[in-house]
Amino acid sequence: MSILLALFVATFTPLVSFLESTTALTSQVSTRTALSGDSPTTCDCLFCEVKEAQFKLAQLESALVKSSQDLNAKGLHARECEKKIEDLNLEIDLLKTALKSFEDVSSHAKEKLSALEGELQLLWSVSRRNNFEIHTLEHRVHDAEKRLNAVTSKAEKMADIVSEQWIQIQQLEQAVQMIQVRALKVRRQLRTARCPFVKFVRSLFAERLEMLKGILDPYIATGRSVLERSPHHLQRTFSTVEYCHHWVCSASFFPLDFLSYKVVSSSQC
Repeated sequence: MSILLALFVATFTPLVSFLESTTALTSQVSTRTALSGDSPTTCDCLFCEVKEAQFKLAQLESALVKSSQDLNAKGLHARECEKKIEDLNLEIDLLKTALKSFEDVSSHAKEKLSALEGELQLLWSVSRRNNFEIHTLEHRVHDAEKRLNAVTSKAEKMADIVSEQWIQIQQLEQAVQMIQVRALKVRRQLRTARCPFVKFVRSLFAERLEMLKGILDPYIATGRSVLERSPHHLQRTFSTVEYCHHWVCSASFFPLDFLSYKVVSSSQC
């Protein structure tokens, strides 16, 4: 508005002064005409001056109208400019608010970024420590694998040795069983050899059994006939009789419990 007032004052001040001067000139012309009487030359000059002044006044009025139109247009433009200025001020305020919020967000983002950088440094240190621990564990695993391979080789060697020793133990067990069987046979032979009745029966029937065997040999040489099996049955029968006679004879020398134990153990054998 101050701009419009300045333009208005600058435009209308010369016009007002010109109108004042024209009015003064007209009044002077009227006064001179009244004082000087009816001089035609003077009246013509004054009339020409008045006409010229009126013409200038008309020009000034047209200039005033044009100036007022220009002034109105400039005033409208000025109002539009003021409105634009107000809009720009509003936008500036909004931009200032947005800038402030952006600065707040930026500061918050900077704080968050610094916090993330701290966490990143922490994670980096943890990662380096984990890598060192992994490297140490890999060395330990490598050493453990070496020890495991050594223990495995030792275990395989021990397994081979144990298998060989187990075979030897089985062979020794078989040898012990054979020795026990032989010892049992020897004990039986010794027991039967000490019995006088057995000695008498052997001395009495040994020659006859040999004679019978010599007689039956030509007939039992072929096949598994009854005659072939008869000597074996006779020998087993004779052995059983000898064994029973031996235990009957020894019953008078040993207690009943010991005798029953011997009978049971011999039957198990």
